Amino acid sequence: MKSADNKPIRILNRQVKLNNFVVEAVEAGAALTGAEVKSVRAGRVDLNKSFARVINGQIFMKNVYLFPANNAKPAEEASNTRDIKLLLHKSQINNLLGKVSQSGMSLVPLSFYFAHNYVKVELGLVKSKKQFDRRRDIKMRDETRKIERDLKDLR
Repeated sequence: MKSADNKPIRILNRQVKLNNFVVEAVEAGAALTGAEVKSVRAGRVDLNKSFARVINGQIFMKNVYLFPANNAKPAEEASNTRDIKLLLHKSQINNLLGKVSQSGMSLVPLSFYFAHNYVKVELGLVKSKKQFDRRRDIKMRDETRKIERDLKDLR
């Protein structure tokens, strides 16, 4: 699915990769209402403080803020932060549950996007970074920028 300016719609959770190591990523479907799909299509989703939990053998995303769609009917506007059910196979859920039970691992949505007119969520299994890991990443990013800048000046 593409937006009005012909770019594919992909809503990213940028904070995750700054504060965590992404160990594994899984694609899952999302059970959304019509107004929520309109919000995703408009790119009006906030994933910053969202996470996923396994509840009774099913995975739900929590704290995902879906801004109300501009053209949604009042009856379609639901709670903006309701729990969103993710659609995965039972074996995938059991696999993720086994890995999350390890210490320091958690499930976090990495992005929302459309695939063949279905809303998909890239769900990441992440482990938190320590302070020195964050500093090292910032230092490497700064060095890369400096090298690219120097190479650009040489051209």
